[in-house]
Amino acid sequence: VYTDKENNIAYFPLYSPDKKMIGFQKYNQVGDKHAKDVKQLKYLTVIPNEAYKTHAMWGLPYIDLDKTDFIFITEGIFDAVKIKNAGYPVLALMANDPSPSLKSQFMLWGKKIIAITDNDKA
Repeated sequence: VYTDKENNIAYFPLYSPDKKMIGFQKYNQVGDKHAKDVKQLKYLTVIPNEAYKTHAMWGLPYIDLDKTDFIFITEGIFDAVKIKNAGYPVLALMANDPSPSLKSQFMLWGKKIIAITDNDKA
């Protein structure tokens, strides 16, 4: 995580399944989820290459796929950070339904996937 302490902003790098950094999510602590001005948004996800938009995840560099039998999956980064800090392998997918290509990637890894969903309608 990269922080801009002067502006209370955190930047979380996002990765593709092959561990390439493909973008980031910006979190503005004092921002508004529905702001019209991009600079005032609470969350802003930037993935310049359109081909990677459905592949973005946070947490992959912290997982040793050779040393785990399972991976927790969350929708958002803050939920994933809590699980990572507890010592477990976790990915944040930035969505509530992974793309078919990500589901295929999970199957190729051959790991048990444990989804931790938000308590909302989605």
